[in-house]
Amino acid sequence: MARFGIIFSAIFSQIYIKIIANPIITIWTLQLICICIAFNQVVFHPDEFMFTNSYDGLKNYFTFYQYVIQEASPMGLWHYTQMNYPFGEYIFFTDNTPFLALLMRFIHQHLFDISHHLVAIHNYFFLALHLILPVFIYKLIKPSYRSQILFIIIMSIGITWVNPQVQKFIYGVFNLSISLFSVFVLFILKDIYRLHLGEKIIWPTALKIFALIFLSGLFHIYYVPILALPIGLFLLYFSILSLTQKSWSGLTKYAALGLTTALAGILLLVLINSVDSYAALRRPGAQGFGYDLWQFAPEAIITPYVFNSIVPLLKSCITTIVSSESQGFLGNFMIYNLLIGLTILVGYILGKRNGLKSFGRAIRNSKFIIGLIITMLIVYATASGPFVKFCFIPLSFDNWFSVFYFFYKKVDIITQFRCLARFSWPGFWTLFYLSILLYFKYYKIISTKSIAYANVVSVILCMIMIKDASDFIKYQNAFRLSNVFQEKEIETKFKDLKNLDFSKYQAIYTLPAVIVGSENYDITLNDQPAWTEYWMRLSIYSGLPLFNCKMSRTAENQAQAQIDVLLKQKVSDLILNKVNDKKVLVIYWPDGERNYDVAVQPLARPAAFEGSKIIKQFKMDSLTSIEGIIYYEWDIKNNN
Repeated sequence: MARFGIIFSAIFSQIYIKIIANPIITIWTLQLICICIAFNQVVFHPDEFMFTNSYDGLKNYFTFYQYVIQEASPMGLWHYTQMNYPFGEYIFFTDNTPFLALLMRFIHQHLFDISHHLVAIHNYFFLALHLILPVFIYKLIKPSYRSQILFIIIMSIGITWVNPQVQKFIYGVFNLSISLFSVFVLFILKDIYRLHLGEKIIWPTALKIFALIFLSGLFHIYYVPILALPIGLFLLYFSILSLTQKSWSGLTKYAALGLTTALAGILLLVLINSVDSYAALRRPGAQGFGYDLWQFAPEAIITPYVFNSIVPLLKSCITTIVSSESQGFLGNFMIYNLLIGLTILVGYILGKRNGLKSFGRAIRNSKFIIGLIITMLIVYATASGPFVKFCFIPLSFDNWFSVFYFFYKKVDIITQFRCLARFSWPGFWTLFYLSILLYFKYYKIISTKSIAYANVVSVILCMIMIKDASDFIKYQNAFRLSNVFQEKEIETKFKDLKNLDFSKYQAIYTLPAVIVGSENYDITLNDQPAWTEYWMRLSIYSGLPLFNCKMSRTAENQAQAQIDVLLKQKVSDLILNKVNDKKVLVIYWPDGERNYDVAVQPLARPAAFEGSKIIKQFKMDSLTSIEGIIYYEWDIKNNN
């Protein structure tokens, strides 16, 4: 037995030495294993499975897929033609990750055909970003603490599975799953502090800020304000310090970096507006700003996800499931770590002579930590909306700490970023970084008295992090969602239409229709998931664009023209002037109209429940009926 113990100890020692010697390779290997377990179907059968295949997730796959393979649009490279026919849309408003979509379109159009593997490419792209994420977290922490490499490795990997953005894989907003951008913000905040100390020159930091803000906006426009906010707050903090110290050179540096942050966002906006011929037609503001389910719920930080098996030390008073946007559980590691650390620090301060005075001096000298805390708190406050609510008080309070509180009623563009909970993401990562700094502080305090006790605490925290991460991996692993855009599946689905000549038609019109994205809820017709899957697959099969619109910030006059077809039973000149002489293929789902179960405003109700009246009004000719779906053709130029 003793011999076995010696052999085991020797093997473990060798493994540990290998890990210490090659931490990056270890991180990549372990993260790859985690990805293969969590997303095993997507990884090993990339053409057959999706992260999710309904609601926004399916729409985001569709807009990406169709943009890459569509024929060139006369309105330019940035124009997407496959929805909102005959107007189309620009890719910044389609949620198709413009950076990736443009790159794949270039490869498909000029190098080789990738149409059969677009879903796989899309999935692998986001998994690759998730694969490299823990390496950057490791590099963020490692320079400050060269000991406890194994602890840092576990934290670097574990937090990638615990943070709120990883949930976006489940909910289908894939381009918002990229936590890497929030981690880059922390690198920039460290650079700003080093600039304050005189250890760094300004232009590399300015270049990093510009690249981060501009390029992240090409993934999703929300990243621009989400990432700019903590950078701006941190710069403001150090600008105030420079003013109090009358350091005009420091103030000039921070002002220059602030202008760089703003310039990156402005230039991206200029790019979008320069290619967007519909810019003047879009609503300047958006409805839904201040909607509870899109704001961050403060109690969410201690509200576990449905799959968490460890009960937090602090009990949340939220009795319902937190909405997908409002989620922000810190994870059990962070909660236990913060509570342990704060308890030890308080005991240490109170047990030391002049402890409070020493602590006060240390705080005053910890400008970086104070800046991070202030930034984190204001970021969370902003994410909580203009009026903050707590589940233990049946009241709401004016949230003066939100940077939007005094402006959202006066500056319309602010309301376009109505999913305020997303602004909490840099706050989460900042708090994680602060909790790691706290751990190393109290670990040092404990280890001076007993290294054994310190290591016990470290092992327990590692086990908690591993358990939290494994809970999500196990939960994600349970999903088996097939790729509904597979060529074989689509051909089988529409085998009865193989003799239909789709070249006779210019587009597909569906009943019930879908009109989403104008930001005017009075003229919005939301979609039914099963019906959406059907008409998206038909569009891919036929190669025809759709009158349906399920995108973002669509020009309101276009949405009005689309719904007037149903409400007024008349096709407006706005549409007629853009369509050609070909007929329109109309598909009608009587059960979907009869049992329309999606919320709709009174003005649009006739369009939802009685839209099929246009079949008779526009003298549509019946073609066939397949599985309860009736096909018609419509001579839109002559019957309108």
